[in-house]
Amino acid sequence: MDTSETLLAAYVREGSEMAFRELVNRYINLVHSTALRLVEGDNQLAEDVTQTVFVDLARKAPTLPPGSHARRLAAPGRVFCGPNHHARGTAPSLSRKAGCCDECP
Repeated sequence: MDTSETLLAAYVREGSEMAFRELVNRYINLVHSTALRLVEGDNQLAEDVTQTVFVDLARKAPTLPPGSHARRLAAPGRVFCGPNHHARGTAPSLSRKAGCCDECP
């Protein structure tokens, strides 16, 4: 069985959709359950957060240092960050719980 690092490397090096799909299969339950807790049970929002986490991983994979993908997948609260994250209605207390940024009160 390939390690997650090996799968991510195959995705970056070869564009292997199969490797990325395997990463998603391995981590989707962890990411979704964490997101669900962060959004206080809002399943639709948790699904959006989960999708964003994997899209972000795919986009940033070529620039990630070895081993950092696991931290990204285990911290879906980071998707609340961004230029509009306070404007889009993320509650500061939820953002703080998610550990998304230093600007959250």
